[in-house]
Amino acid sequence: MYSVKIMIEIFNSIIDLETFYDGNIKAFKKLVVLGLVVSVIAAFNFGFADGETMWNFTIPFRPLIYTSICLVMSEVFKEGKNLLEESRSII
Repeated sequence: MYSVKIMIEIFNSIIDLETFYDGNIKAFKKLVVLGLVVSVIAAFNFGFADGETMWNFTIPFRPLIYTSICLVMSEVFKEGKNLLEESRSII
């Protein structure tokens, strides 16, 4: 739910034409951290069957893909911010 709240904040700032600002970059970095936490939690699976405890380790591809997309988006927004500052300094 926290990640949905962050995404809504990003969309609202884009609607307000404040796309390439520090707030969005920090929000994407928060999503990266949340994605890594979810990936670690999803990697360890356990269950009970016939009175036995079973442990399993898997690679959670979906959370890792989500995390990598958020990381790329934070870098894109960071570069957009740099270009915006550059264009403002030229004028």
